[in-house]
Amino acid sequence: MKSPLTLRTTIAVLAALLAAHCFGQADSSTPSSGQATIRRTIEGMRQRYGPMFQQLGFTAAQGDRFIELKLQQFEVNRRVQQEARERKLAGDSAEVAQLRRTLSAEIGKELNELLGPEGKRLYQSYEVSSMYQVALLEPLNRRCLAAKVAPLTPSQGERLTEIVAASTRYDRASPSDISTRGRVDCEKALRAAVAILSREQLALLEEHARLANSR
Repeated sequence: MKSPLTLRTTIAVLAALLAAHCFGQADSSTPSSGQATIRRTIEGMRQRYGPMFQQLGFTAAQGDRFIELKLQQFEVNRRVQQEARERKLAGDSAEVAQLRRTLSAEIGKELNELLGPEGKRLYQSYEVSSMYQVALLEPLNRRCLAAKVAPLTPSQGERLTEIVAASTRYDRASPSDISTRGRVDCEKALRAAVAILSREQLALLEEHARLANSR
């Protein structure tokens, strides 16, 4: 059975949660500001997954449904995280894993039906590659263009992604966290990046890393 939430009602529900500070957004004190935050999130997701939608031949309606399901996944994760903290459960416990499976079963089922076997494989790889594209390569190339420095070539981008991935370790900030957080060893990554980036590109990468770490 499909989830009854449409993209419009999903926005309204998540906006209300933001207004209640369930997502820890200090600036989302009203439903309207919450809706603006969610709409920015949706626009970012459309930009991130747009190339994947094109590869899959998705219609606009299919793309919207994918985003709805992803937003519903976020809400499930929020509920599970809240439950784990309130009950002081270990984030990697069997009980938490079972709760997560139960709450996300229908969402996962519909995602699989929407994507199909080939689409699911593409999505699994795209989820990782697009994360680096959005968080690393795109902002770095914007810095390059602003500084009138040659942007990274596709091969440089691929190698830098591999370097950052190899320099990242994952851990839980709190025992009750249901997901891990990646922490990049910037010094290790920068040492390795010397071999693939120009001096100017490397300086901009250092600047990007410094600003990212200060947030």
